Amino acid sequence: MSFLRSADVGYRRFLMTDRILDIQNLKTYFHTQEGVIRAVDGVYLSVRRRKALGIVGESGCGKSITSLSVLQVIPSPGRIVDGRVLFYPEAESDRPVDLAQLKRHGRELRRIRGKDISLVFQEPMVALSPVYTVGNQIIEALRLHEPHSKRRARELAVEMLDKVGIPNPDVMVDRYTFELSGGMRQRALIAMALVCGPKLLIADEPTTAIDVTIQAQILDLIRSLQTDMDMSVMLITHDLGVIAEMVDDIVVMYLGKVVESGSLHDIFDRASHPYTVALQRSIPRFQRRGQPLEVIRGNVPDPYTRPQGCEFAERCPKAMNRCFQDKPAMAEVGDRHSAKCFLFTDEVESAPGREANVR
Repeated sequence: MSFLRSADVGYRRFLMTDRILDIQNLKTYFHTQEGVIRAVDGVYLSVRRRKALGIVGESGCGKSITSLSVLQVIPSPGRIVDGRVLFYPEAESDRPVDLAQLKRHGRELRRIRGKDISLVFQEPMVALSPVYTVGNQIIEALRLHEPHSKRRARELAVEMLDKVGIPNPDVMVDRYTFELSGGMRQRALIAMALVCGPKLLIADEPTTAIDVTIQAQILDLIRSLQTDMDMSVMLITHDLGVIAEMVDDIVVMYLGKVVESGSLHDIFDRASHPYTVALQRSIPRFQRRGQPLEVIRGNVPDPYTRPQGCEFAERCPKAMNRCFQDKPAMAEVGDRHSAKCFLFTDEVESAPGREANVR
């Protein structure tokens, strides 16, 4: 695994037989009456086949919008204005599908949604309909992509509910979402996402609003299903503790941009960007009993008025004068590790997509 760097003439392409998703210079903007919100502003990242990638950062950094952009399910008025989302359905293939170029409601993208790439939304009570039973919703997702009879689809729905750890699946398949606990709803949502055997699962904050015991069960479930189903996972969360248990590679985002990327050990053992270091210090630890929690000073900048220089400069304890004037380019700080900071480079981000990323 090595880094890719874009040049002014465009993004250099390599044959990476282990990748399943390759995002290049993705930009997703929201055009509102107050102005333009650059929710995702030139993101590069890759998901390796049969591996898990974690995307971390504070609320509002663009994690969820990045995941929604993959399948073009961005809420209005958001839209992709630039970039490529290359999906490699087959191993050792150099003919990817650019999901960003497909019609949002077109037949080709609808075939990929739920079949090859599935998305587990943050809140199951919003993602699941309260007027249909859990079984009906799983059956609908299955029959949309597979030529099964209603009877066979119901049998597969029961099997999947059992696989995700729901007790009495033959009974629970006929229950409505409001009859289930939060943990059961989350499992049902995962069952619906996995019933067609996707190659890539995108999980957006899958353990939000769940107690720690159920959280651990959900994470163990996703990890075991990844191994059993031989699939890749993109996990979005603000919780570095969750990331530490689940992923192989990590991307750290801040204000719509990738500020650091590397392997799990790179980020946790050799964190380089001041923002990543601050995130780690804010994790509650048992050894700090009786001490106040560390917090990242200041607030995330107004999305309508971005700073002229580095987006993190106003909150950074190591900011220099040039950090408030220029935007740093992504620099390699290790074999599989990069950070976007003047502490590691003198280069200025002079062209769109001047990035590095893990593959």
